[in-house]
Amino acid sequence: MTPRYLLAPMSEPVGPLDEYEAEKFLNSPKTRRMLKKLPPSAAPEVEALQDFERHPLYRKALRFGTYVHRVSRVYRPRRRKRDPKPVDELVLNAYMTGAMIAAGVGRLDEAEIGFSIAYLKRSLRATHLALQALHEIRGAQHFPEKAADHVTHRLISLRDDVVSEVMVLRQEWREKFAH
Repeated sequence: MTPRYLLAPMSEPVGPLDEYEAEKFLNSPKTRRMLKKLPPSAAPEVEALQDFERHPLYRKALRFGTYVHRVSRVYRPRRRKRDPKPVDELVLNAYMTGAMIAAGVGRLDEAEIGFSIAYLKRSLRATHLALQALHEIRGAQHFPEKAADHVTHRLISLRDDVVSEVMVLRQEWREKFAH
């Protein structure tokens, strides 16, 4: 028995569009006609998706990730093209903390408090992995002691703010859903 398709398979393999093909597709008359037929999307949802960018915890995490990346570039030896593994892990986990915080504070519905708490706890895990990478960086002396101290201070401050936000959300959850 031959498989039945809702749409016929494409004759030629299609890969992802590059930026020029995507721009051409979006600006084509056929695409514009198709988009006009769609019902207008709700504006508050789009605003809610971008609320996390205004949250002070997310802003702090984003500044921290950028700061750690710059510190890693400043103290990278000139002859090396890549950072040592612990430095890469520190930068990665700094950015992961920001991403998890964005997911945690960017909820659309009050019923998603549990998800927010879960994502913020994941960001705590990323901060702890970053602290572990900092410990390895100190041992191998990839950063000067003063720079490592400053990064540690800012990371612990960020972690404390995440813990405070989790506690606020837990209290909010208890008030709304606990009996």
